[in-house]
Amino acid sequence: MSSNAPHFHLQPGDLADLVADAYGHEPAGRVVLVAFGTKLSLFDIAYEQDPDTWPALAADFIGIVAHRLRDLGQDPREVVLLVYAHPGDGPEAIEKHTLLGRRLVLACGNHNLPVGGRQFATPTHWWSLPGFMPSDGPGPGTVRLRGAALAQAAAASSPAGADGGLMDQAYLDFTDELLVHGRDDLLQLLLLFVVDLLADGQDLEELADQQLARLAFASQNGAFRHLAALRFEPQEVKRARRLWQRVADLCTGEHARLVGGPLVLLGIAALLDGDCEAASGHLGQAVEASPDSEDARAALLCAEFALIAQRFGVPLDVPGELRRHLSGD
Repeated sequence: MSSNAPHFHLQPGDLADLVADAYGHEPAGRVVLVAFGTKLSLFDIAYEQDPDTWPALAADFIGIVAHRLRDLGQDPREVVLLVYAHPGDGPEAIEKHTLLGRRLVLACGNHNLPVGGRQFATPTHWWSLPGFMPSDGPGPGTVRLRGAALAQAAAASSPAGADGGLMDQAYLDFTDELLVHGRDDLLQLLLLFVVDLLADGQDLEELADQQLARLAFASQNGAFRHLAALRFEPQEVKRARRLWQRVADLCTGEHARLVGGPLVLLGIAALLDGDCEAASGHLGQAVEASPDSEDARAALLCAEFALIAQRFGVPLDVPGELRRHLSGD
């Protein structure tokens, strides 16, 4: 390499901002390849959200880039791949986009382009796509803020933004743990956490919000809700109601869309406690928050049927019937 070749001293977290600044806008929904050589070159392409299109896209895009670099007489010492999220995608999309990252790396290998890193970026955060070298970025548990988010983080630490900052941090911690443990193992760990909370007699009001915030995200998973509801022992349902009420109370502001998950568990706990009217109210709110949630709709029907039975004096063992229903599926 020529001694006149420029040297770039960029931290991994600088790259997403560097590219956005170069374009003058956030390149949402695009893959950007940054080639470091005698010149710093940028190449990009729009990608669809359908993973079935990614193998062909990666092969075509990297093939065109390699051909263009040869035409320019460039032999980059490394390239970095940046996958910019589509609008609305966040950390929950990292696992899915790992496949796109792998396809791009394989295509680079086919064209002898040395890959120095691959990242997934939203307008405020960036993450290393899993399965690559440690130099890609911070390890699990570290908040990966991009430049534009630093002021927001400072604002979130103020009293006015405390709840939002708490949930943002919980979201990042939850997705980091997903990468470390995998979805099934992490949900099992959080399920055991819930079981311990309900069984050990600890005052639930003394629990820090940080300890409960991850449960808001775990409760978005239907399988987790089902297993958690199965663990509501008769002597624990009142504690379960207090627990899931606290979790639901955390889902405010921009995180209000998460409230459906904890409300389903709160409603089921109320049903198991024999409080059909409260259960109907909680589950009605859960359906409003998550209209596509099948278990929320099913549990609401159970609550409304139980209310009708009560009003007409029809004997019905609501907790027993619900436990049999949950045990069946």
